[in-house]
Amino acid sequence: MCTITINIDEAKMRRINPKLTTPESINQWLQQWVDELLEEYVSDYPLPPCSYMEEEMEAICNQRMEALLSGQATTISHEEVMHRMSEKYGFAV
Repeated sequence: MCTITINIDEAKMRRINPKLTTPESINQWLQQWVDELLEEYVSDYPLPPCSYMEEEMEAICNQRMEALLSGQATTISHEEVMHRMSEKYGFAV
């Protein structure tokens, strides 16, 4: 988390909500709005699959390899992958 400072017109804030009379109440109100906005944004725009740091990706690869080697996970053929993609996205392979 980080802390930022912004300048707010208190008179306009009171026009939005008359209870916003102190810096603390304005801060709480704005924090709630920003939290909701960020949550909505990240749910609408998930991280792309290549957004991992190198260490994270290495850990994920190691976990997946361990699952394969232990028999907890299995692979599927290229043909099956293409067939599933064709069914899901409607393109011919």
